[in-house]
Amino acid sequence: MQRDDDFQPASNPEIASLVKRYEMMIFRSENAFFDMEEFLDIISYYTDNHQYNKALQVTSIAEKQYPFSTDILLLKANVLFKKDKKKEALNIFKKIEPLDTQNPELYFLKGNILISLGQIKEGIHNYKKSIAVLDEDKDTLLFSISEYLMYKELYNEALEFLEQLIEMGYDDDDVLNDIALCYEKTGNNKKSVLYMTQLLDIDPFDEMLWNHLGDLYLKENNHDMALEAYFFAFAINDEAYESIEHIAEIFQQKGDKINALKYYNFLLSKHPKEIQYQLEIATMYLQSNDFDKAKEYYLAILDNTPKNPDAFYGIAQIELKKQNFNKALDMIYVALLYDKDNPAYYNLRGHIRLALNQKEKALDDFEKSCRYSENNSKFCYDYLSVLVETEFADMVDLLSSLLNSTKIETKKIIVDFLIQNNIFDLDDNKELDLNSMTKILISKLLSDKNNN
Repeated sequence: MQRDDDFQPASNPEIASLVKRYEMMIFRSENAFFDMEEFLDIISYYTDNHQYNKALQVTSIAEKQYPFSTDILLLKANVLFKKDKKKEALNIFKKIEPLDTQNPELYFLKGNILISLGQIKEGIHNYKKSIAVLDEDKDTLLFSISEYLMYKELYNEALEFLEQLIEMGYDDDDVLNDIALCYEKTGNNKKSVLYMTQLLDIDPFDEMLWNHLGDLYLKENNHDMALEAYFFAFAINDEAYESIEHIAEIFQQKGDKINALKYYNFLLSKHPKEIQYQLEIATMYLQSNDFDKAKEYYLAILDNTPKNPDAFYGIAQIELKKQNFNKALDMIYVALLYDKDNPAYYNLRGHIRLALNQKEKALDDFEKSCRYSENNSKFCYDYLSVLVETEFADMVDLLSSLLNSTKIETKKIIVDFLIQNNIFDLDDNKELDLNSMTKILISKLLSDKNNN
């Protein structure tokens, strides 16, 4: 934001002359006459240039000459709003409303202030009043209302006013784009798709629109339609790399290794040093047990980035599958050296240590994997399964500690596991909230331990 003494020259010579005359009056401490329109122009000039203190100085002078001017009071309220003095701005409306009940700008500005204060219902009510008292140019007001609501991330509320524009016959790309965005933000991807396709009817060669349409289909798990949209984007621009990435990812998810590799290799040909493409290709070869090919890509990554932990992790997986357990352990140690909080790495080291019959060390790795994971149930299930299968003497203490200390997502995984595997029965307590269930489980764990 500009400082209060930073000015932008007025583009209108008349406004520039007017501001200069006002400033000379202030500088000389003189009295000069300005009609109301001139005061409004000066206030607007300072406001537009973020000179809010100077704008307020003008309003205080103008109010003395025109104490019943609602236009001056409105500009003052707007300046206070921009200075984040919202409650002061609202107080001004107590003076304005009795004087001018048919002013749409009044209700629009008041609506903005109320919305910014979190008084959504009251703000929307004022917006509707502003529309009701306006005789013409309602489209401009509807645009302004929806724009401010979207700025405040109130997408459901913005839709009400955008839909009115559609009813009025406005179906240009700006309106359609805003409605599509609002429906997407509110989770109604199908409605968003509907308006996105209308946008494409207007401009069928917009690569970004096709890519966005693909994203919407992807959110709906409609992979076939997503592929079609991404292919359109690719057809329009063969350098639409984001779309091509999605194409490769979808083929990979569908298990179509041939096409996935085709498009990842295409991407790699355009970006030979892109590590992520090399990792994806290596992972596909690893999953299809083509270990030599996979290792070739992992080593190529290490040639360019010698400390890449994912490459060492990949090689560790290869060595584990080939039952070269000590080599696998060496590789995962290096991966953890460069990324010590990765749950997948601890999980893999746990499996390697189990293969080497290092059960206690494996248990420690599985516990860390579970603790570091955000919401990956597999890591915690692996840990719990090892606990149950190996029957460690300190299993109860370990579980109690984990239930007491872990994040909500992990705690839920552990509780679900214990119940689903009939390790503990919560009897009539299944409707309790997670924290209550956890407390009961811990109590039962410790009670069973003491009884044994």
